[in-house]
Amino acid sequence: MTPQSNLALESAQMYLASRVRVRTPLGAGEYLECLRHHARETYDKRLSIALDCLSIYRQLFTEQYARSAAPPFSMQREHEFYRLVHTQCFPLHVDDETDLLTYLAREPRFFLPFIPLRGLQRHDWAAGTFEYEKLDLPYQLALIMMEGNNEPVTLLTKPPITLPPTAPPLAAVGWSLFTNACKVAGGPLRFLPLAFNLINYKTGNMWLDLPRRAGYVVRAWSLETVSALTLMRVEAEKYDIAMRALHNWFHEDLAGCLGTAVKLWNDASQKERESGYEGMMTDELVDAGWLPLGNDLVAAPPGEMERVMGALHEQLYEQERGQLN
Repeated sequence: MTPQSNLALESAQMYLASRVRVRTPLGAGEYLECLRHHARETYDKRLSIALDCLSIYRQLFTEQYARSAAPPFSMQREHEFYRLVHTQCFPLHVDDETDLLTYLAREPRFFLPFIPLRGLQRHDWAAGTFEYEKLDLPYQLALIMMEGNNEPVTLLTKPPITLPPTAPPLAAVGWSLFTNACKVAGGPLRFLPLAFNLINYKTGNMWLDLPRRAGYVVRAWSLETVSALTLMRVEAEKYDIAMRALHNWFHEDLAGCLGTAVKLWNDASQKERESGYEGMMTDELVDAGWLPLGNDLVAAPPGEMERVMGALHEQLYEQERGQLN
């Protein structure tokens, strides 16, 4: 289709949807109210968003759409779509006090022009916003490791456990060694690096990387966005289960399990120092040819990045082979 044909088709769809929508009482009221206070373009934008939502409804919830008794292109059918997303995909939060279903029952003309998102983590990780002693053990341990302690640290568990000194925060090489060591160790310990990512809002999951103090962010309605957010919500629930499993595993043998985790961290730090790349980080936000060192950027000679990664992979291979033997 040519661009002109696409515009003509879109205009025809808007026209037909508008004619059908205004035949319902709510649709007629919406139309008159909108034109009374706004320009015609505002109503057209409102109708365009409604068509986007109903298109997602038809594609994502095919059976429910086919069985719907609500008039086509109506507000009632939009509300059916909101309910399905809210109950089967992810929560559509309107505010902290009122549930979406309550809004829909109370406000027949309720309209969501976008997808509202708010972080789902149970904790806000800004300094002073959480009580350390009440955190699950994976988070307590990760925070200790992220700070590094030259002296033993006592956790107020039952009974209290004193951890050996932990090495300073790891850089790129040490972190890769540590995450791989946790994976090789198997069991719930393989989830420990996730605690660091959760604390730093670096999971790659939108539901987990939004600090609750940031409030709401919005996304436009689209099939791709609804599908991606649904999968991320499932993933977020799995991550929460993983953290609880790791917390319970630590409690099975506090001294032994926590000691194992600290040993993996300290071993990774030692190997990083031995590699000669202590403190060097790779960063997605800088060019691949640069390695940040502290607050400075230092140029990596040609082939240096490949040599670093090659040495790292060789260390990982040797570590895995030692575990298997």
